[in-house]
Amino acid sequence: MSSLVFVKGFLFCHVFMPAVFSFSKSAIGSIDHGFGKHDGGTLFIEHVHFVLDVEPEISVSTYDKIMCAFKCLHQSFCLSFNYDARSPGNNSCELLSKNKYTLSERFQPSQFFNHYSLMSPCENGPCKKGAKCNPLYGSNGYYCERSPGSIEQGSPWIKLNKNVVCFGAKNDAFGNFTVTSHGTILTMRLVYISGFVTCNNRTVPYGSHWACKKGSRIATIVTSAAKNVIFPEDYKNKSYSLVGYHANSSELVFPPRSKPLKVTNGEEYQIWYNEDFVNGEEFNNGGQTCVNVYALYES
Repeated sequence: MSSLVFVKGFLFCHVFMPAVFSFSKSAIGSIDHGFGKHDGGTLFIEHVHFVLDVEPEISVSTYDKIMCAFKCLHQSFCLSFNYDARSPGNNSCELLSKNKYTLSERFQPSQFFNHYSLMSPCENGPCKKGAKCNPLYGSNGYYCERSPGSIEQGSPWIKLNKNVVCFGAKNDAFGNFTVTSHGTILTMRLVYISGFVTCNNRTVPYGSHWACKKGSRIATIVTSAAKNVIFPEDYKNKSYSLVGYHANSSELVFPPRSKPLKVTNGEEYQIWYNEDFVNGEEFNNGGQTCVNVYALYES
C-alpha cells in the first residue's frame, strides 16, 4: 500500500493517496540529486509495509522518517531507503543504492518497515511484457530492458566498442572507441568488466572501478578526440558525484545531456581517469579498468 505525504521544507502534512515527500532546496541546502525533483524540491514515494530486501550501503538510527530522508539526500548513491516505522525514536534507517524498479523481485511486504523511493516515471509501470524500467537519473526519462542491452521499449542502447576498452590512471592512458552508428546520443553507459584504477599505487588495497578508492568520488569521464568533456556534462576538472552510483558500481550511466550529442559513424571518443586528464598529481597513480561502452540514441 502506498500513501501520499507531502513535505515541503520542514512542513509535514497529509494530503492524499499515494504518498510523496517533497524536500525543498531551502531545507536541504546545496544537496541536489538531480532526480525526483518537482517545484524545486525532491520527491520520495512512501510504500507502507514494504521493504526493498537488499544490503544497505549505510545503516543508521534516526528519530523519524524525515531525518532518514535527509540522510539519503546527503549521499549521492542513495536512490531509496527503508525505515523501521514501528514507533518514533532510534529506529533503523537503511540507505540503499538500489531501487525497486530494477529489483522488483526484492520488493516485498514487511511487518515492520516502510520503503521510500525517489519519484520516477517508472512508478507508473510504463514497461510492458515483463521488461524492467530503468530510471535515467538527472532527468525524468527511463528506458525498458528485458535483458542487459536488449531494449523492449523506448530508445535503444547500442554497443559502441568492438573490443574491450581499457583506460589507466597516468601518462595519458586513455581508452578510445569509435561511434558505430549515425544519430543523436542522449547519454552513455560504461559497463565494468575488469581491473581497477587508483590515485595511490603504494597503498594496498587502494583502487576501485571508477575512482581513487572505495568511497571516493567518481573520477571517470568521457571526452571527444579533441579532449572536450562529453560526460558528465557539468564536469568541473575534478572528481564528482553521480546519483545512484559509487566508486565500485558495476556500471555508470551518465545523466542525459541538456543538448543531445549528434554523432557520425567513425568518430573517436575517449575514456579518461580525471587526474590523468588534467595532468594532476598522477605520479603515484596506477591500475587499469576495462569496460564495454553503450550509447542511448534518440529513437
